Formats: sequence, C-alpha cells, structure tokens
Amino acid sequence: KSEEKNIAKLNNFTLKDIVGYFDTIQTELRQNFIIEENVRRIQAGENYEEIKEAFKNTPYFGAVMVGEYQTTLFRGWLKGQLILNSASSGQGKTVRAAGELCKVCATELWDDSTQSWIINKNRQGSGLYINTEMDLELELTPCFLGFISNVPRHKIMDGKYDSEEEEARVDRAIQILRDSKIFLVDDPNFTLRSIEDNIKYYKETYDIQYMVFDYIQDNGCVGREMHKTHDVIARDTIILNIATNLKNWARQYGIGIYSMTQLNGNEKTAEIIDEACLSGGKAIKNKIDAGCISLQPRKKEMKFTEGLLLHWQSENQCGDFGENLIKPNTVLHNYKVRFGKYGVGIKIYQYLDKSTGRCIDMFCTD
Repeated sequence: KSEEKNIAKLNNFTLKDIVGYFDTIQTELRQNFIIEENVRRIQAGENYEEIKEAFKNTPYFGAVMVGEYQTTLFRGWLKGQLILNSASSGQGKTVRAAGELCKVCATELWDDSTQSWIINKNRQGSGLYINTEMDLELELTPCFLGFISNVPRHKIMDGKYDSEEEEARVDRAIQILRDSKIFLVDDPNFTLRSIEDNIKYYKETYDIQYMVFDYIQDNGCVGREMHKTHDVIARDTIILNIATNLKNWARQYGIGIYSMTQLNGNEKTAEIIDEACLSGGKAIKNKIDAGCISLQPRKKEMKFTEGLLLHWQSENQCGDFGENLIKPNTVLHNYKVRFGKYGVGIKIYQYLDKSTGRCIDMFCTD
C-alpha cells in the first residue's frame, strides 16, 4: 500500500496496542521454548528428621492476620500461599485487604486500649498492593492510614477531625506508612505479564514479603492476552487462570498473596455458602490455599446465635467501640482451609469497622 495509507492505518493503534502485540509474541516464545527453572526433585523423607524436630520449636505457621479466629483457622498467612476473600460490592473487601497488608508490613500501630503507639511485632517486611479500581492517593491511601491510626477514613477524606490529637495520629500514621515500605501500583488494564513484572520488580528491588491483588476479574485486557494463545476462552477460564498464576507466583517468589473476587448471586438463596457462590466458577477453589466469603449476617443466623451474642455482649460491654453493645455485621464463611486442623465450614461472626479495616472477633459456629 502507499505510505499515506500505511500511516493512516498505523494511527488506529495506540502505543499500548503496539507494545501489547510484541509482549504477546514474547509470552508465546517464553511458553514454547523456556524450560521451567523452579522444578524441584527430592526423595520423600530424605533428611526429614531435622525438619520434624524443627517443628517442635517453630511450628509451621504464618503471620498473624487482622482476625484472630481466622489466623488460627488458616494457620496464619503463610508465604507461598494464596488467600482469597470474596464478597459483593460494598462489603469492605478493599478496606479489609489494606488492613491485612498493614498487619504484616506496618512498623507501628495505634492501640486504643493503651492510647499509644505500639511496635508491630508481627511485621514481616515490605509489601505490595496492586490496585485496579481506586485512585491511589485520594481513595486507597486513606484505607491504610485509617487502619494504622484507627481514625475513620471518612474523617481523613473530609479533612475534619474531632480533635488535634486525632489529626496528629493521622500525621504520625503518614510517616509510619512511608517507613513501612508498602508500595502501591495502579494497573487497571492488567495482564498476566504486567502482574508478574510488578511482583518481580518489587521482590528483587525491595524484597517484598506479602502482596495484595485487588481483584481477580476479566478486565478485557487479560482476556485478549490469553486469546492470543487459545482460540476460545470462557470468562470462568480466564478468572481461573489468573488465580492459578497468582498461586504459582506466590510459590515462585516466596511471598504471601491475598486477593478478592465478586460473588455470582447464589449467596442470596444458598443454604450453605461455599465455592458455588464465587464469581468465575467454583473451580477457583482448587487453586487457593484458604478461602472465605464475607456476608452480612442473615436473620436466621442472628436468631440461631442469639445466646452466643448475649454471652459475648455480657463479657464485652465496654469494648473497643464504646459503651453501646455491638452486633456482628460480617460473617466469614470459610470454605477452603488447606492446612488447618479445624476443617472447613467454620463461620466466624465479627464486627468489621469498614471505616478503618479493624475488626473484633465475636464467636464461631459450624
């Protein structure tokens, strides 16, 4: 064709389109010709006496999570593993995830019981948060500051505080957040390649120990990336493929990964809340190490657990949330627990403060 027609056609493509085209070619080359380097082969049981004895002093257990009951149930947040929390919109997925990352990365946290800053002995090192929907500075960072300072993020975003002391806590939280080396990446048009590139960069450069990916979805870009190597790919397959890669990267880079999904609507009528309620299909359960679904308590659950609630309230009349008696606003339905000793089907009733990400565990049932 003439040069004029070629230039006109070229103008139909963005720089991202062109870079994405060559990224896909490189991905295909890598898949077809590069031998996997992370394959290990051992004879089962060889030299295992030392590991067996080491478990006596250091049990196989991960970092403490925001919820103490879930920490016990999941055996903590272990490196090399993928935890999945699913919920419908508005149920606090992001604020909980920000709290989980602060719990393992923040150097200090505000303690209401002592009215002072305390050293976070649970800190494991630096962390990464890959975001796909929120503005990093205006919307996401207040979630981290709210958890660290225990000042509601709506006050931070409104710029209105109840006292000078409260604002001073937020100022201190900003410094703590910087010192904690939590890195935020905005990648709404993510592909499998871009996710791994970010993980690799921050692991090699800042030695991240934990990461949140917010959240597993078919954004169109990752689907087009996968269509280059597959003729037809269903949406469920795309979401399953993302989860599979997140699990593989957790092992490959030795980090703990926490992610989220939406629900498919089955939770509105299902008697038992489990993987059948996951958006993207229940096969995703096979790729994760621990999984839960966060829902508001149903009327029958509140009626059934009335005695447990009255007992908890009598024991905690003046808890962290003042003199008013509180009720659970979240039930965690835990449907996958790979290494736990209590099995699956455990329901954790808790109060989640959606303005700070902090929570109070109340009681559990099967």
